[in-house]
Amino acid sequence: MFFKLAVRNVKRQFTNYLIYFMTVAFTVALLFAVNNVLYSDALLLLLNGESDLRTILTWLVALVGLVVAFVLSYATSFMLKLRRREFGTYLTLGMQRGDILRIFLFETLLICGAALGAGLVLGLFLYQGLLALVMRMTEAAYAFSGYSLQGLRITVAVVAGIFVTALLVSSGYLRKVSIHDLLHGEKKVEKAVRHPVCWACVMLAAVTVVVGCLVSMSGQIEALIRESRGSAGSLITVMGMFALALMLFHVALTKSVVFLLLRCRQFRIRGSRTFVLRQLSGSLSSNALMHGSLAFLLTFAVIWVNLSFIIKGGQAEMLLRSYPYDVTYCEDRFFEGREQENAIPLAECERRIEKYRAILKKIPYQLYTTGRRELYEHTCWSKDVGYAGLVDFFMPAGDFNALIEPLGYEKVTLVDEYLIVSIDGRVGMTDFSSVTFAEAGKTYRFRGYTEEYPTFCRTYFFAVVPDEAVASMEKVLFSVAYDLEDGAYDGMALRKELTYPDVTGYGDRRETRQRSDFFLREYGRQLDNQTSAVIVAGALFVAAVFLLMALAILALKMLSDLTEDRRRYEVLFRLGADEREQGRALFGQTFFFFLLPFGSAMMMSIPTCMIGMRIVNALHIDRMAGSVPVITSVTAAAMLGLYLMYYGAAYLVARRAVIR
Repeated sequence: MFFKLAVRNVKRQFTNYLIYFMTVAFTVALLFAVNNVLYSDALLLLLNGESDLRTILTWLVALVGLVVAFVLSYATSFMLKLRRREFGTYLTLGMQRGDILRIFLFETLLICGAALGAGLVLGLFLYQGLLALVMRMTEAAYAFSGYSLQGLRITVAVVAGIFVTALLVSSGYLRKVSIHDLLHGEKKVEKAVRHPVCWACVMLAAVTVVVGCLVSMSGQIEALIRESRGSAGSLITVMGMFALALMLFHVALTKSVVFLLLRCRQFRIRGSRTFVLRQLSGSLSSNALMHGSLAFLLTFAVIWVNLSFIIKGGQAEMLLRSYPYDVTYCEDRFFEGREQENAIPLAECERRIEKYRAILKKIPYQLYTTGRRELYEHTCWSKDVGYAGLVDFFMPAGDFNALIEPLGYEKVTLVDEYLIVSIDGRVGMTDFSSVTFAEAGKTYRFRGYTEEYPTFCRTYFFAVVPDEAVASMEKVLFSVAYDLEDGAYDGMALRKELTYPDVTGYGDRRETRQRSDFFLREYGRQLDNQTSAVIVAGALFVAAVFLLMALAILALKMLSDLTEDRRRYEVLFRLGADEREQGRALFGQTFFFFLLPFGSAMMMSIPTCMIGMRIVNALHIDRMAGSVPVITSVTAAAMLGLYLMYYGAAYLVARRAVIR
């Protein structure tokens, strides 16, 4: 009997369950797609043994699963409140609370089962699309991939966990709530907001803190990229302050905005605006914390998605700065002060390289040292005991020009001068203007500092000097830059061929590690593609789930108040408001309720774009600058489309139930 009653209730109230059904179905589709990607053979071959990236995605799915279970359980409470009068009537007629719980259990089981089926069907297509995106970002050939039984099992297990959690929440509510609250709970009078002017002041203060945190985060991110003043700890602290200030802003906004609008006589006297504001006054105040929490989730989704695509877009330019030539050989054994026993001879390495791509050009260059620390003594490392062994390195201008001219840079001419070259922003903070050094009877003065050039040496910095200045210096690092024939090749495989076992330590502390003296652009590109693919796929997954959860909570909360709204709109109808006027009032009420947390998240696209521009400038990838606004605009448009779909569904359900 209870099962038949549950089936009848689901059919009768399907419009009320529509939002819940849509959310569970979309979430199942996302979880199914990501779990299949995680356990697909294509990803296993693609990562080539990089298990850390797979582990990151696995933990991300587990974390999102917990968030989904919590949020949907919270949403279930709204479904109960939507039908509290019905359940109160059941209790009045003699039903036991356990019987009502069984009915709701069967209803939830039917909805979750249908949503699971629909989500799995949608996930079949979403998985292929997500896998195609990952393959494209890693420049691998896409082919139709089979589905994973393990991915299906995990998805079903997560949905079962959501179902059990929702059941526990429902059970707790139905066991504690009284019959009077079930029958008359919607008639409770909302308490008026106290001290709305103070809340308005808090709102302005929170806005100031949010703006300050955004400015601080922008500067600290740039500082971290330049490796100068910034620290990860201070950045995390500022981000925490930003999250708290954003939530406080929404709490204060929802507790003051209606009061401020009601004080504006010219605004409230038009049409049914006073009625709408009175409708919003109670609901916004009682849901202030919910709006703040949802605004944080939506803002986090916007920022993460935008920054992940910005980083992916600038990846090619960053790669060229880290790997200016196809292959670079750095004989760093001299930094160790010893010879590697198993090092592969350079001639043999070149033969192995040519198995993959022909060597078109070789540019040898050399670093020299005086053995002194005249330049390092002025840097931030001068007082650090751990860097006591660092000495100044010099490159002759002839070798430096041979490196930069094929890359399109102008030739450097020096006369009794030296030029500091680095990609580390901490070096740029050093004042070398009064620093000179003498070598072979000549004194060389400071010419300037630059971060314009890409990485040629794995040192903090080096000084470019006239060729004659290095004549009496000691050779410390021999390097060769190789230009290869155009075309893709397997950078991972070549890296393995150029790697040898390196024995370190002495006596019982000797250990063997894999070492390579070559830096391969193709190998770096493949690693970057793998990392960025995981970051972007993870960002899209988390953002989509957070957006779905936030919009579902807003929609279900709005629908849970339909009983009281219906009563108030009946009064508005008796006062002479026709269907059109009622529709306007309902639209204003629901749209404003939906807009508050979502609008601030969309506004965050502007500072995110500005921070992205600063990141691009700090990384010296100016050609990427024009793409940053496009990325933020496309992200905002995609989120807006999903927002309109949810709001449209919620408004149509509310209009059908409320307006006469």
